[in-house]
Amino acid sequence: MPTTTPTSTPLTPYSDANRADYKEDPVQLQEHVQGTYFSLRYGIAALGFALPILLIVIGRILGGVGLQSSMSAYYYAGNGAARNEFVGVLITVGAFLYLYKGFSRQEEIALDIAGLLAAGIALFPMQWNCGDSCSAISAHGVFAVLFFLSIAYVCLARAMDTLPLLKDVYPDDPKRAEERIAFYKRRYKFLGWAMVVSPIAALIGNWTLQQSAAVFFIEMFAVWVFAAYWYCKSKELKETDAELLAVKGNLRRIKKRNRLLPDDAEVRAR
Repeated sequence: MPTTTPTSTPLTPYSDANRADYKEDPVQLQEHVQGTYFSLRYGIAALGFALPILLIVIGRILGGVGLQSSMSAYYYAGNGAARNEFVGVLITVGAFLYLYKGFSRQEEIALDIAGLLAAGIALFPMQWNCGDSCSAISAHGVFAVLFFLSIAYVCLARAMDTLPLLKDVYPDDPKRAEERIAFYKRRYKFLGWAMVVSPIAALIGNWTLQQSAAVFFIEMFAVWVFAAYWYCKSKELKETDAELLAVKGNLRRIKKRNRLLPDDAEVRAR
């Protein structure tokens, strides 16, 4: 008995869209995915900006404590009145960083590490009421410094990956494109080096300015620099529509180095 090869009938795209009880959603799926990335980045920025203020306000209202000598001190101050906020924000930021996918492999790895370090800062609190017996180096402090250094690496080395896309935004005005690229480069360099210097300054302050509120403001500056990076990066990606282009398949990574060396991808329009 001869065998026959089954044939498939192609489906008509959106065949149900003409039914009376169906209405086509005007919001494109690509824009929805792009909006998810924007929300994630803005959420990281908002949490960073809010954390120091939350600690001060909640510590005062619920714990009756004044300004502490560091942000980490709010884990204990006022019988831990602001502990939940301190731990909750750090864990949430850590989860966001871990889940966020970068435009290059190095960026993704650095953000994964930063996410784990943020969780470590929350789960390994600073030493408290130990006086002269306090160790000069603690897991909490090491996690904090490495966290900022990881983000500083992203800011200084990986934030530039998507800047060439600005040339496609202003194809008829190369000068304008170069000005925008230079603008973002200056911002990223400033924010990156600020994230290198500020946690180190906070450590030195803890050693030399014991129980001084000045250390709190140094740490607050570091956290706000972290938040400012995510806000600035979001503005840049919105200007270039990088994620929307990626979702549509109009972006690719171009390796610039030998295959044996780490991936150093640059995003270019097809």
